[in-house]
Amino acid sequence: MKLSILYNIKQTILSLLFFLCINGAKSQNSQYLRYDYKKATIDTTFKLIGNLYEKPVDFSFVNFNSRTTFLSVFDTPATFKNAKFNSTVEFNASQFFGPVNFSGTTFKEDAIFLLTTFTYDANFNESHFKSLAMFGRAVFGLKASFHKARFDTTVLFTYSELPDTLDFSYVTTKKVIDFTYTTKENFSEVCKINLLGTDINKIRLRYDRFQLYFPKNTNFEHKLNVYEQLLNKTKKDGYIESYEKLDTEYKYIVYKHKNEWLKHFFDKYWWDYGYKKERIILNTFILFLFFCLVNTLMINHLINNVYVLQNLKRLSQTIMHKGMKRVFRHFTLSVFYTSLIFFGLKFSIEKLKYEENLLGLKVFNLLYFALMYISGLICLGYLANFIIVG
Repeated sequence: MKLSILYNIKQTILSLLFFLCINGAKSQNSQYLRYDYKKATIDTTFKLIGNLYEKPVDFSFVNFNSRTTFLSVFDTPATFKNAKFNSTVEFNASQFFGPVNFSGTTFKEDAIFLLTTFTYDANFNESHFKSLAMFGRAVFGLKASFHKARFDTTVLFTYSELPDTLDFSYVTTKKVIDFTYTTKENFSEVCKINLLGTDINKIRLRYDRFQLYFPKNTNFEHKLNVYEQLLNKTKKDGYIESYEKLDTEYKYIVYKHKNEWLKHFFDKYWWDYGYKKERIILNTFILFLFFCLVNTLMINHLINNVYVLQNLKRLSQTIMHKGMKRVFRHFTLSVFYTSLIFFGLKFSIEKLKYEENLLGLKVFNLLYFALMYISGLICLGYLANFIIVG
C-alpha cells in the first residue's frame, strides 16, 4: 500500500513537471536551441531548464567542468557518449522520449537521475560512476543497459520503475546494489535481467520481479554459474519465495539441456519440483481413480486371467444386475482389486498368471499389472516422504 501511494505521488509530480517543461519550452523559439555540443568544453555552471528538443541532440565527448543541470524534454535521440561530467550533474525529472546514450560516460561527482523518464533504450554501457549514482523513482521503459558499467560507491534504484529488459552484465561495483525497492508499472510483468559476469554477491533483489535472460550462444556452464550464485545469494538474503521461483527455473534449464523432458514433466506436475508436496496426495488419488475406472471395464478379465483373487472372483460371479447397478458393483469390486495391488507393498506370485500371459498379445496383461503395481509403489514412496519429512 505504501509503495502504491508513493508511486501515485511520483506520477503526479512527473506530470506536473512535464507540463511545466513543455510550457517553458513553448515560450522559447526552438530555432535558438543548440543541438550539437560534440567535443565542447564547458567550464561554467551549465543549465538547460524547460527546453524541448525536437531534433537529435549530441553531447558526445563533451567535458562538463562545473555543476550541470538538465530539466528538459528530449523528443528524439540524445547522446552523451564518452562525455565527462567533472562535477555534479542532475537530470531530475528530465524526459527522454527517444533513445539516450551515456555509453563510456564518466561521472566524477554525483550523478542524479531522480524522477527521470527513459521511454525507450537507456544505454549506460561502460560508463563510470565515481561518486553517488541516484536513479531514485526513475522510470525505465523498454530497456536499460549497464553492460560493463563501473560503480565506485553508492548506487540507488529506490522506487525506480524497472524496464522490460535490464542488462546488468559484467558490472563492477564496490558496494551492494539493491533492487528490492524497485517497482513495475504492470505488477504481473517481470523485468528480464542479464547478470552474466557480474559479482552477484553485490546484488540484492527479489526474484519475483525478475527473470534471468542470457545472450544467444551463452555457454551452458556460464548460465549455471549465474543461477547457482543467485540461488546462494537469494537464500542468504532470506527471500524464500524468490528462491523457490529461481530454483524451478534452474531445474528447468538443466532438464532442457539434458533433454530429460519426461523427467521434467513428472517433476513439475507431480509436486512442482518439490515445492508443492501436497500435490502428491491429489495426484495419488487421481492415479488411483484412473486405474479404478479402467479396471471397472475389465474387472472379470483381471480377476480370472491376470491376478486371481478368489474372494473377489466369487463375488463377481454373484453379480446378476444389469445397467447402472451392474456398473456400480463392478466399480466397487474394482476399488477393492485396485487397492490390493496399487497400495500393496508386495503381491503373491502364485496368484499372478505369469506363464499363461507370456504368449502373444497376452503379455500386455502383465505389462498393465506391472504398471499399476509400480505406480502404486512410487506413490507410496512419495507419500511416506511427505509424511516423514514434510
